[in-house]
Amino acid sequence: MIAGAPPCPSRLRYLVLPHRSARQRALALSKTASRWRRTPETSRVAEAELVEMAKAGDTFAEGELMSIHKGQVRGVCWNLRVRRMDLEDYIQEGMLAMRDPIQRFRRSTGSPLWGYAYPFVRRRIILLRGESFGLSRHQSHRYATVWRVWRELAESGEVSARAIRDHLWHVSRISVGVESIEAILSVSNAVFYQFDEQRDR
Repeated sequence: MIAGAPPCPSRLRYLVLPHRSARQRALALSKTASRWRRTPETSRVAEAELVEMAKAGDTFAEGELMSIHKGQVRGVCWNLRVRRMDLEDYIQEGMLAMRDPIQRFRRSTGSPLWGYAYPFVRRRIILLRGESFGLSRHQSHRYATVWRVWRELAESGEVSARAIRDHLWHVSRISVGVESIEAILSVSNAVFYQFDEQRDR
């Protein structure tokens, strides 16, 4: 660093704060960021500051960001039909899935963190659901797509795994093998909750 020059990156400011001060700062920002319904603009600014703290290595700030979005993560689990008895475990996994988007998030986009983090969280929950049903990662990723096509084709008559495969390839150029489609369909018949359906309110 040039002698006499001020420390440029804002994140360095948080690294030199005493531990207690940094913690208090994160708590204050977390409280402000949680008020996104009442003061969305102020909330977004506070959230962006927390992100900068987390990027600088403040794990407490990172934890506060996850906590702020626990309700949204719960909503993802709810819509993906996670059983009530497994809900808290999936919520924890979904919150941990925010670590990568927190580190990648850029304040300059002007969008809220959750808009960027949502696909990461949803993908993680879907993969965990797939693993619990014995599906591979590829099959888990294609679960919702297969069932969407199944519903479309079911309106015109009986549906087969081969018909779903052909439809996916001809319409969307998505390649899913017949065996994978059969595995997805058989798993769905064995469980009560499906990934891509809305839970009755």
